[in-house]
Amino acid sequence: MIELIVVMVIIGVLSAIVGPRFFSKSTFDENRFEEGLLNAARYAHDYAVTSGCDVQMNLTSTSYTLSTDSGCLTSPTPPTFSTPLANPFTMDGTTLSDTAPSGLSLSGLMGTVVFAPDGTIHSPNWNSASVNNQTLTATGSSGTTTFTFYGLSGYVD
Repeated sequence: MIELIVVMVIIGVLSAIVGPRFFSKSTFDENRFEEGLLNAARYAHDYAVTSGCDVQMNLTSTSYTLSTDSGCLTSPTPPTFSTPLANPFTMDGTTLSDTAPSGLSLSGLMGTVVFAPDGTIHSPNWNSASVNNQTLTATGSSGTTTFTFYGLSGYVD
């Protein structure tokens, strides 16, 4: 009987401590958004290189959106970035964009980032290659994540 009571006390203590953390959805939502942002930036780079078209990533403090110039191979420069880039992960034609969950905000590299067909990142203008690395920071309840955009290679880490 004593062993049963001890086991019940241990289970009660664990459920009181671990339960709220296990069922907290905000950490999972923040991680999902951060992984989505990283995947979207890497996809923008790969799409620009393989298609030969510039891809623009618009970053605000709470969201990101990707777009491209549908007539990039036939129209003169500068690109208009009027065509939303379709999300390849859902395969349903929706735009590759997302909004941060409440409590998560982005800072640092804000505004427009252009991934060029030569693999470089242009920011803030589509025709000015960024030689410096730039950082974007996501801050939320689960901590801080820093993304580095490498200007000359276009890699995002």
